[in-house]
Amino acid sequence: MKKDNKKPTFDSTVGKLIVLFAAEQIEFPATEETLLEICASANEWLEYFVCKAAVKELTDTGLLCNVGNNKKLYAITADGAVCLGHFFHCIPLSLREEIGAYIKENRQKYKRKQEYTGDYYKNLDGTYTLILKINDSVNTIFELRLVVQNRHDAKWIYKNWVDKAPSVYSSVYEILHE
Repeated sequence: MKKDNKKPTFDSTVGKLIVLFAAEQIEFPATEETLLEICASANEWLEYFVCKAAVKELTDTGLLCNVGNNKKLYAITADGAVCLGHFFHCIPLSLREEIGAYIKENRQKYKRKQEYTGDYYKNLDGTYTLILKINDSVNTIFELRLVVQNRHDAKWIYKNWVDKAPSVYSSVYEILHE
């Protein structure tokens, strides 16, 4: 039997329901990047641009809302939960089970990725500035700006931030609290 590698295609309504279901299952406000990774990149339940359009349409219609100070986090609204409750059966049971299992297994990874964020850019003098953040579900609770001499160091620190952020925060807190 030849395996068919073609991913299933869903109409836009089912695609929106898949995004709503994922947003509900993740249980915390998620970035658009997280929703796209869950539904399109990591699992291919939806095509990337279909998923991106679904997030926008769900936000425009009030079934998802922007939360937090930076308004880059999305959460399912009460209306979104009601809508999903009425129509979740339109998502195939096997897919609902797959989505639920995937999110349960990866929830903490996505949460950490959102809690510990960073970026870096090149300065006019050739040095690099890193902006490293620790976020709670909707706000930045710690931000560190650090200037380093080269791109290699910037990339290295950026890459290690997710793993080191809790101990950096703890150390800074303890030093300042003495």
